[in-house]
Amino acid sequence: MEAQLLMLDNVHMVQMDDGTKALQLGRVLNTLTVETLPFVSKLSFFVKLQNIQSDEMINIGINVYDEEDLVAYTGKMHVYNQRQKDQVPGVDTWADLSITMTRAGYYKAILFIEDKATAMYLYNVRVKDI
Repeated sequence: MEAQLLMLDNVHMVQMDDGTKALQLGRVLNTLTVETLPFVSKLSFFVKLQNIQSDEMINIGINVYDEEDLVAYTGKMHVYNQRQKDQVPGVDTWADLSITMTRAGYYKAILFIEDKATAMYLYNVRVKDI
């Protein structure tokens, strides 16, 4: 199984002209610049799993940490392959989290699959100079 994790400003499910549904990804974020701390931000985390067992239920979760503590988490989410037989088995999903940032510096989001850390996304929080 291969896993990818991205942090974005938003993710939405959209209906395509042919009637199928697709995920529309917003801007990939590497840095958040905030006016003041503490600051609460709603962020979207996109998860892509590939080459999974086509009939397997998978438990995933995302934890977000600042340099010292756990600051947000999704809890367990249950996902499974919903692709057609002629497609590579996989899952595209997302989670929206409201994260309270209390300090500037590096934060990391970790994707857990079956309670094992599988992918990580690092980002930076800066306070805007006024």
